[in-house]
Amino acid sequence: MREDDQFLISPDYLAPRLGMDVETLQAAMQSGEVVSQSESGTGADAGKTRLIMRSNTRVWAAEITADGTAHEIPAPRAVTKAATASSALRERAMQRFKTEATLQKFVSYHSQVYNHFNHERHLETRQTYKQKRSAALVEWYQLFVA
Repeated sequence: MREDDQFLISPDYLAPRLGMDVETLQAAMQSGEVVSQSESGTGADAGKTRLIMRSNTRVWAAEITADGTAHEIPAPRAVTKAATASSALRERAMQRFKTEATLQKFVSYHSQVYNHFNHERHLETRQTYKQKRSAALVEWYQLFVA
């Protein structure tokens, strides 16, 4: 329902879609744990409005057309924790280096050394693994002596 350029959604309708009861939803909205977002369409979507409600665990979205009809739409995908964790790791690694070039140089040398010593232990017998590791160490020592 639209009132004074704002959309009103019944808590009785929204709460179960966010996995809550009505009282929990109202408390979560007051505390900021449930937030809303609206987007106005442009171009081919002019006149449409998309409403998105987010809780800590769920997302609900609806699209309202210019004539006021509304229908639920698939919720936009949130950024996964793995993606943000990998991004955070990359940023933390970058902070250890003065420039991106020094980071790239380190990574190129590190990968060569890592691949030299990293044998897939789970695919080899103990004896084969020890032989390959010993050969890699001998080759490594010879590189530094020469």
